[in-house]
Amino acid sequence: MPALALALGWRAALVASAALIAVGALASLAVYRDPPDAALPPAAVGARGVVASVLTSRDLWLLSVATGVFAAMQTVWMSYLVLYLQGAVGLTLLTASRLLALAQLGGIAGRVLFGMLSDRLFGGRRRFPLLLAGVGSTVCTIAIARTGADASTAGLSVLAFLFGVVGIGWNGVQHTWMAELAGPRAAGTAVGLGLAVSSAGVTLGPLAFGYVVQRAGGFDGPWIALALSMVVALGLLFLVRERRRLLA
Repeated sequence: MPALALALGWRAALVASAALIAVGALASLAVYRDPPDAALPPAAVGARGVVASVLTSRDLWLLSVATGVFAAMQTVWMSYLVLYLQGAVGLTLLTASRLLALAQLGGIAGRVLFGMLSDRLFGGRRRFPLLLAGVGSTVCTIAIARTGADASTAGLSVLAFLFGVVGIGWNGVQHTWMAELAGPRAAGTAVGLGLAVSSAGVTLGPLAFGYVVQRAGGFDGPWIALALSMVVALGLLFLVRERRRLLA
């Protein structure tokens, strides 16, 4: 996107991005078919409605709030990394932007990696990959708080990529776990709840972080506070009662 914006202008770059999304949506509509065994089981006698069962689920709320913090941390990094690297570390805008792009590339790899870890290494369990992502994000956030003008570009590149893997790659595991906790009849509603809470984290996280940066007069304390918020989220994950899923 940055290269396209420089070549064509930011409006044309956004139009090109939207066009690619539209092409993907049309391709999915034309190609994707539900599997033949995707019929829902009959509702149990006396079962609550789908929305009520989701909104009253302790585990779904715990998972949603925990991953809302994950989403907040992810968006804070994406929003403030370039500003921080320019202002506190002294990198040029071009170099800082390249590190942001590198983090996004790490996120691409992370989404595949964490799905494979969850399905293969952990036998269908979802908590462990999310814990790894949360711990990794916390370590990366503490590390970025300790960087300064003496930080090497190579070291920052590794840090940005690693955060992309752990701080962006967790989403698919969250969606899968939400669907499994809710069951096939309520899977879509449960994922919607998770996305709604994550969207709140996406919106409020950068606002709160920016406010604290202004009040503190620097980034060090806010980065550490962000890391501590992830510790709370990890504690919430331990409270979720997991239903183990094994591959056929």
